Amino acid sequence: MADKSQNRERRKPAMTIKERRAEKREKQFQSEQLTPRRKRATPA
Repeated sequence: MADKSQNRERRKPAMTIKERRAEKREKQFQSEQLTPRRKRATPA
């Protein structure tokens, strides 16, 4: 039980914040193309 935190750090991280954000942005972009909920770049 004492090695729990060390074990976690030894493993490679599942996803960095940057990768996570990029993936989220891609997913959002795809979903926005199908169903545009809000317009980010183009003001209406």
